[in-house]
Amino acid sequence: MFLRFSISLPAGHSLFRYCAARDLVAKIGDLVPNQDFVRHLLWVTEGRIPRAGLSPFRFTSSAPRGQNLEIVALGSRAIADLLEHGHLLSNAMSQYFRHVQLVEGRQLGHCAIAPSPKLMRYRVHRMIIQRYHYESLFKSEEAVHRSGSPSPFLLSHVKQLIERDVLRQAEIMLLDVPDDLEVSNVALTDLKPHRVVKNRSNLSARVAFALNYGLKGPWSVGHLASRGFGVITENSRGLASA
Repeated sequence: MFLRFSISLPAGHSLFRYCAARDLVAKIGDLVPNQDFVRHLLWVTEGRIPRAGLSPFRFTSSAPRGQNLEIVALGSRAIADLLEHGHLLSNAMSQYFRHVQLVEGRQLGHCAIAPSPKLMRYRVHRMIIQRYHYESLFKSEEAVHRSGSPSPFLLSHVKQLIERDVLRQAEIMLLDVPDDLEVSNVALTDLKPHRVVKNRSNLSARVAFALNYGLKGPWSVGHLASRGFGVITENSRGLASA
């Protein structure tokens, strides 16, 4: 299961860029009385160090025009925590924006992964495909790919990353984990570095791929998925070429 929890922003405020939703929660976190809840949401330790493993929360903004902060919780523990304490976050946002009433939304749904008789086509608008070694390795492969000859290294790397992260998300939601899942027909476009912290960039790309399983519900892949990157959507424009 998943829970989609949203809070409306006051008029004149919006969240458009990647990471903006999570950055807002981090900024107002001290106004929330339950700090265990905040640390769980942000997936950090008491010392504000990122925790190991896959975060069960996804931060983003939603229509219309980025005027809602949206958090997707994956798995029973994350759902229970957000259902019980989400109002504390709404109260903190009201205090931060000095706004009397912010509208909350809650939507429960099911995530599923099931074998498909045909290849399913998917795309990712912006996927962070690398965490470390941009300057020493990925930058040169980016140049190769941009020259018009697809980089076998990058295509193989992204294929493995998608397969890994689909399985990891299935595990945290206690879904049956397939042992024959296979990504194919990977295509990368619009490659560009995304600056994460000072003096470090991560390579990102638009990604299209095919999968021998069908996905239902919110699924994300790649690094920084909790910050809104890597959202998988169905691709109706046809299969990516190999």
